[in-house]
Amino acid sequence: MDNLTIALCISIGTGVPWLIAVYSDDGARRLIGNSVLGLAGIFLGASVFNWVSPTYGIVALVTAGPVVAFLAIAAGQAAKRSVVSRLSRPPG
Repeated sequence: MDNLTIALCISIGTGVPWLIAVYSDDGARRLIGNSVLGLAGIFLGASVFNWVSPTYGIVALVTAGPVVAFLAIAAGQAAKRSVVSRLSRPPG
């Protein structure tokens, strides 16, 4: 990845969790976790965008990147809820 792609990934991957924190009631408590999930999702998305089309990878990152980061955060939160739910059930 080049420097521009890395800079865009960092700004999108940390900007989306801040927007979620500002516009939700309990988003500020999950800001660090959401930032990690957003960064992981956007770096994976940027890799896929560059693999699919190296010419238009930056354009795809700018246009679809926030959606990818949001979906990565939502998927990570769902997985976390699933694990916590499974661990909190009594054995039987």
